[in-house]
Amino acid sequence: MNFPKISAWIHAYVAFSYRRKGTVIALTLVLLALGGLFAKRLKVTPSLEALLPSDTKTIVALKETDKRFGSSDMYTLAVMSKDPVEVCRIQRDLKNRLLAWNEVVYAQDDRDNKFFVDHALLYVPPKHLQRVVDNLKDLQLELGMKGPLTLDLLSGDGGDENLRKKRVWFDASLPQQLGLPDEAADAFGQFLKPDEKASAAQQAAAGQAKVDPRDTLPDSLRTRMLGAVGDGRWIAVVQAVLKKPSSDMDYVKKVLAYSKDSIIAPSQKQYGTAVQIGVEGPYNALEDVKSIEYDGLIATFVSVGLNILLIVVFFRKVAPVILIGGQVIFSCLLTLGLTGLIYGRLNLYTLFVISILFGMGIDYAIYAIGYAQKLLTKGRTIQAAMAESLDMLFFSLLVAMLTTAGGLLCLLASRFVGFYEFGVIGAVGIVISLLATFLGLPAWVFLLDAWHKRSGLRIFQLIPKEDRPMLPGVDRVKNWPRLVKGTAIACLAITAVLAFFVPRGVQFEYDFANLRDKPKVLTAEERAYQAKHNFPVSAALNSKRRSSQPVVIVADRMETMDALHDTLMKRLTVERDPMLRSFLTYRTFVPKEADQVQRLSYLRQIDTLVSASVFDKAEGDDAEMIRKLRDMSKAQVFGATDIPAWALNLLRERDSSYGKIAFVYGAFKSSDAREAAKFEERYANYSLPKEEPRAFSSSFIYADIVRLVKEDSGRMFFLMAGVLIVMLAFILRSGRYVFISAIGMVVGTIWTLGICGALGYKMNVFNIIAITTLQGVAVDVTTYLILAYLRLGRHRLGDLFGGIAGLMAVAELTTLSGYAGMLFVNNQGIASIGKFAVVGLAALLVTSLMLTPWLCTMLIPESQVNTSDDIHG
Repeated sequence: MNFPKISAWIHAYVAFSYRRKGTVIALTLVLLALGGLFAKRLKVTPSLEALLPSDTKTIVALKETDKRFGSSDMYTLAVMSKDPVEVCRIQRDLKNRLLAWNEVVYAQDDRDNKFFVDHALLYVPPKHLQRVVDNLKDLQLELGMKGPLTLDLLSGDGGDENLRKKRVWFDASLPQQLGLPDEAADAFGQFLKPDEKASAAQQAAAGQAKVDPRDTLPDSLRTRMLGAVGDGRWIAVVQAVLKKPSSDMDYVKKVLAYSKDSIIAPSQKQYGTAVQIGVEGPYNALEDVKSIEYDGLIATFVSVGLNILLIVVFFRKVAPVILIGGQVIFSCLLTLGLTGLIYGRLNLYTLFVISILFGMGIDYAIYAIGYAQKLLTKGRTIQAAMAESLDMLFFSLLVAMLTTAGGLLCLLASRFVGFYEFGVIGAVGIVISLLATFLGLPAWVFLLDAWHKRSGLRIFQLIPKEDRPMLPGVDRVKNWPRLVKGTAIACLAITAVLAFFVPRGVQFEYDFANLRDKPKVLTAEERAYQAKHNFPVSAALNSKRRSSQPVVIVADRMETMDALHDTLMKRLTVERDPMLRSFLTYRTFVPKEADQVQRLSYLRQIDTLVSASVFDKAEGDDAEMIRKLRDMSKAQVFGATDIPAWALNLLRERDSSYGKIAFVYGAFKSSDAREAAKFEERYANYSLPKEEPRAFSSSFIYADIVRLVKEDSGRMFFLMAGVLIVMLAFILRSGRYVFISAIGMVVGTIWTLGICGALGYKMNVFNIIAITTLQGVAVDVTTYLILAYLRLGRHRLGDLFGGIAGLMAVAELTTLSGYAGMLFVNNQGIASIGKFAVVGLAALLVTSLMLTPWLCTMLIPESQVNTSDDIHG
């Protein structure tokens, strides 16, 4: 298609660039400097919540939780040494320094459970207390039958020991029935079962004594969060709630820096290297950020390396490498600068957009330099070669840019931030790449040509040694129509086979555990070092149980939390929801006064019964339970100010209020988005009077992301397909041409999904973004071939493959190389983008070359071919 005015403008601008190349280059360098300046603002935000819209219910709840309570993540400092007294001294110093830090909401280094031991029975529902009363009456009757003149019918010579009644004082599941979370259930479990010391005494009598290292501690240290490691060392921890969560990586960097310099360093300096002190838990996950950043660098370096290799192989000159590489570096850096200006960050999706742009944005310069080289071999001057090359390519490159950028901009209709920002940055990068090719590349070409003429150095020479086809072997083909028909038949046959694997190729991966970093394989020495230097925090917490990440629920009224407590208790004890493990509300620690008063009547019965001297005869577990009941039955009704501070702190807000926040613990695989979605549906939505509480959990992030990605990706696919078809219809202005392009897209899609299915690749929230690129490329490759065929016709298929098809192959291989860098990263989710894109791009390139020329010969009449003397095709 001819555009006289644009053609005149291109020739005039190229002439200007030839005369004033220094001015254009200076302007280019200024823009490059500005791009670098703004690019320095960029920060990496690898957290998944950054990918969700700010008005998502889960994100709204997260922000409110952070504002009112602080982080639901626990910041943990651990100290380890052989001297438990020294460890506890350091532990208290660390706690005091933390409390002086304005980022700390609260900190704790002990968990004294004595209050809960003394008041345990006031937490127990009446039916369980009635069981205790019944057991006491049975035991009283049994013990009353014993005496020197009374035959024991249940033991000794008069009976069978196996007939003795087995008493169950409390259900093993009682902590869960009370709705206690793991942190509190372990504390309750210590006094709702026989004393471990009594059991140890019984084992000692049988020669099976197991010494508890904590028995050697002074009484003042028994309540500390302290434990024996097992190799002669002791570990103590200090836990704190900070103002911001561990997902804020900039905040984590500041936390770790402050921890090292202001909290850990003073103690480390005082006690030396014999004592180990460090940060454990989610705030020590900075390695995850470093791993993501490292992956981004690896992907970029691999992409750049592969692209340079491709340019060298196809152009066999250093000058094209300098020109094409310089153009794409300029485009990428300017894109990064605009990204820093607009967003100021890179997320998990956009972190790799530069390596992708390095492949996609390089295409325009490849076409321009490739065409110019052919013109130079025909005797054109350097100025004429660049002007004619850009003039000839204008329409094709404009179509390619519009289809690619237009497709990417379709992502603006997505609510998923990962898609939205990827679309904006990708489209901006593509537009900059095209503008840089037309506005900046000519001046640099003329500069290298001037340097070559002045110095004679061949490194700056642009003219190739010989004019040869870009695709090897093209000049040896004798019967092009026959070859084209044969490859098309082969393509359709392979398509029929791959169609059977398409259902496997569209399967979706829901488990985010399969999309994280590959587990590192450690050597024996690394495992030994890790075992020696890692902090076994669970030993200090005295807990063998593990909780899933809790659901944090916030409300504005205590009455709302009372209703929530009743709802959760019903689901736990009546409905027995298998997905609900436990929960923590204000009423978990402080039951209603009326309930305590009701239970108090049972305590008085228990107190009266256990006061009888007959219970002094009890033995074994019964004797130990009687001892405990005599203490616990003295309890009185209590309130919030009576419970230990460490327990109330679990529910205390920043303003020191409590009673309007709760935690729900689930029993499901939190990394599986499907299970997380089920739990979110049930435990993030409540029908409560007067107020709807807000709920947040990291597992909800998984569910929300998958839901948004699947909704948006389906809508985006059809929207982008529609936009591309409309653009093609407007550009090509023929139903035949649009039909040929559509057939190419369909066949390429079948190949892509079929090969992925055969290789066992699944779709996921990461690699689904590559669909936008593949759709744009599918249109580009078919459009290039159709437009070239319209210039050449069926009698010049050799020129078509020797010219445009060869350049197209180079251009698409560079795009493929841009994604190929992701194959070498450690993160499996990011690597899946590379796998899917590499397979798709290769499939589209092969199918377009095999099928589109034949479709052109079959569906485009020779009368529509505008035969041209164009030497390139």
